[in-house]
Amino acid sequence: MPDPVSMMLAFAGGTALAGLVIVAGHLLSRDGLAATGAVAVGLGFLLGAFVLGIRPSFPPREDLDRLLLILLPIAVGAEVGAVLLSRWPWAGWALRACVALMAGRIILDGTIYIADIAGPGTREWSPTYETLLLGGLATSLLITWRLLIGRKKEDASRWTGILLSLAIGMSGVVIMLSGYATAGQLSFPLAGSLLGGLLLARSREVAGLISVGIVGLFALLMLGHFFGTLTPTNAALLFSSPLVASLLQRVRPTKFTPWQRRTLQFSLGAVPLVLAFILAQQKFAHDARSTATTATSDNSSADDYMSFGK
Repeated sequence: MPDPVSMMLAFAGGTALAGLVIVAGHLLSRDGLAATGAVAVGLGFLLGAFVLGIRPSFPPREDLDRLLLILLPIAVGAEVGAVLLSRWPWAGWALRACVALMAGRIILDGTIYIADIAGPGTREWSPTYETLLLGGLATSLLITWRLLIGRKKEDASRWTGILLSLAIGMSGVVIMLSGYATAGQLSFPLAGSLLGGLLLARSREVAGLISVGIVGLFALLMLGHFFGTLTPTNAALLFSSPLVASLLQRVRPTKFTPWQRRTLQFSLGAVPLVLAFILAQQKFAHDARSTATTATSDNSSADDYMSFGK
């Protein structure tokens, strides 16, 4: 079973380190360094993984190795590159598009879905299906990414990021209920790092924080679905939650004050998170009953289900 104490320590460690990196950026520049946000989330996430006892192997062999050692550095590097190329905004988005296109392929590299592990012709997906599915996922990530940081200099972006942090944390709970305990636990240092950075960040640092956060959420949901039993419905609910805050920021209903609008953002954004949790809990209870009914002499139980993938 997942250890709540370790998860809280990983959350706190990620929060503290991300905050320290942001403060260090403020010491170097009065307005903060735009790339500091992405670096803060990346370092906090890695620290939290080590607190949880997750030691990625090199060269990367498994899904978590590829997330921590390949996808995470690429996402952080793309944000740093976007800052360096800020005079040409299209160049920054070209880098982000590359990350979106590579994210799904990195997570699934060497798996039975896209590789002939058991011999020629044994992959589950045809090249055409692989291209369409991963292309569709990449498009959804890039569109969401663009919507979340489209108005990065406005204060509401910070609130969007906080809701993203909440969505990441809830995703961890749902992923654990979906049978992949280790991936679920990893969401807590990511959520903590994002939150710790947002609490101290200047407006120009928020985009980097949110960017690495949304890539991390996308990757964790892929892990939960393709390596656990996370349903597409729950994955879509969890991924769509931060969009509510972003879209409401753009609508800007005039009859609401800023605080009323933020309250509405959080209230509506929490709806898909609650729905995903309820659905996952119902599925977990159903699967646990099925496991108990078919238990054999090896004493398999709900604990075994929760520890799957650990």
